[in-house]
Amino acid sequence: LILACALMLGALTGCGSESEKAEETAATHHVHHAAVLVHNGQTSLPVVDTSVLEESLRGICGEGGSVALVTTEGTPRLVRNQTFEELKVGAGHDPMDSREAKQNLEDIVSSVRTAEPSSDEKNLLDAFYLASAALRDYDDGDKAIVVLDNGSNTVSPLNMAESGFQALSSDTVDALEKAGYLVDLTGTRVDWYYLGQTALPQEPLTRLDQADLEAVWVEYLERCGADLTVHHDMQAAGDEGYTGPTTVTSCPISDVPSNVAAKEKLTQGAELSLAFIPDSDELADPVAAALLLAPYA
Repeated sequence: LILACALMLGALTGCGSESEKAEETAATHHVHHAAVLVHNGQTSLPVVDTSVLEESLRGICGEGGSVALVTTEGTPRLVRNQTFEELKVGAGHDPMDSREAKQNLEDIVSSVRTAEPSSDEKNLLDAFYLASAALRDYDDGDKAIVVLDNGSNTVSPLNMAESGFQALSSDTVDALEKAGYLVDLTGTRVDWYYLGQTALPQEPLTRLDQADLEAVWVEYLERCGADLTVHHDMQAAGDEGYTGPTTVTSCPISDVPSNVAAKEKLTQGAELSLAFIPDSDELADPVAAALLLAPYA
């Protein structure tokens, strides 16, 4: 209907075929706008792999879109907010194949890598508010928020460091809503990477803690009207060799050849010890170990 009206208007005003084609392009063209939330520089957080941005933001840099960069520190900052011009390319060519568009994307990724927080505190609630404010005025295309963060929040009113993850529930989101901490993200796609991941010296979260952490953010963003996707397939940079918790399989204890010396020590009341060879997973005295563990097998 919009396209038909545009064509009729062109005919009534004497516009030629070139104007009609321009109206058709405007009616079908989608400009994307995105905000990136990131927290770099803290040792207990994973080092993010910014290559995920290349796909998420690819269409923005050549199609007249915009990108906002927000740090998720104690007092979040909008460190970059840039709008790109729509690049003119020939028919059948992708604007993102141009050198200018590729340079725009490289500049964004570089900004994300070098966005250093001024504190170790985490405030995702205010970061989502800044992101929503940066996207609020655009109505000419799809909107997205890309979160590169493990989801821990360490400032009031959502201080997970004090309350613990198992205290998170629907009541938590109820309290945030009552206090006015929900933001309008209606129609906004949210892609979240590294949710629940940590890095040394912080111990990995238990599966229960990870589930509680994810559940509270899922419910929070659903109430904000966002369309959330949590990407569990992403690993922190440097963790490529991590394959998850080691699987332990119980096995029957095999027969151990007799060891006269060990049995004599046991019958004489001498103390047997269970020890490993230094820097090895081999037992120092397998027979003695078997004798000690036999009553519990």
